[in-house]
Amino acid sequence: MHRSLSLTIRPFTLGLLLTACGIPSPSNSTGTTTGDTAAEEEVSSDDNGLGNDDGIDPMQCEAETAALAPFVTQPDGGCSVVVRVDHETLALLGYQPACSALRDELLDESQARALTECCASAGTSLDSPADQGLWVFHAPPGDADEPGHVAIVSSNVGARLFEATITRGDGNGEIEFPGAWVEPEGLGDGCGMVPMPELASWDLVDGGPVADDRLREVWNVVGSTALPFAMGAVGEPRHAAVLRYARRLETDGTFEPSTAEYLVVIEGGIDDDDDPAYMPGD
Repeated sequence: MHRSLSLTIRPFTLGLLLTACGIPSPSNSTGTTTGDTAAEEEVSSDDNGLGNDDGIDPMQCEAETAALAPFVTQPDGGCSVVVRVDHETLALLGYQPACSALRDELLDESQARALTECCASAGTSLDSPADQGLWVFHAPPGDADEPGHVAIVSSNVGARLFEATITRGDGNGEIEFPGAWVEPEGLGDGCGMVPMPELASWDLVDGGPVADDRLREVWNVVGSTALPFAMGAVGEPRHAAVLRYARRLETDGTFEPSTAEYLVVIEGGIDDDDDPAYMPGD
């Protein structure tokens, strides 16, 4: 029996393909997500996008991607990577991947909460795209003796990705998980910028999503590394999100920007059809 197959290319993956060819990528923006529109840049017919003006060095990019890929991909599943970006300078501060075998179900809220230290029964679950299964729990700080908390839990790898405290007044909140971060130099800078995909975002300072202009600036930093390409070496990157995290809030509602940062989460992996041993419902 003949069976026809449809080919679907996710916008994130399409952005990688077009960037490699030096072509701007179309994306869309809906709900609490934001993505680049189609024609923000023009590519002339005599420019293939691989010149130094675009920050792309094909040989350097290939080497950086090959070196990074084993740490941010898993042949029988997927990985989720958290990248820390300085709030003021937008400098890369570090990253940490988490990987697992292919999962066939998204975590529900109770399962996600159980993976945190802070938020098994405390904190609010912030809105995120239902099909991504990325849980963000947030409990604002009370007085100086009652710190707040934030945690990010991924259905993609079935694990906690990030957890930290937030203080009010004196002192600074602390990142409690992960306990160590990989130096950012390994992320590379020779691949040029991947156009911004749809991004879910949460602003723990002002509430709601991160402002569009700032979201684009943050993505331009992470999207200019080899990470999106490396995550496409096995499977493909699926989605990304940004959290604005302030370690300390002042009593008047302002915050200390010098200790704040952005957390960028990129998740990816193989599809069900890529794993011959995968059976839905197993």
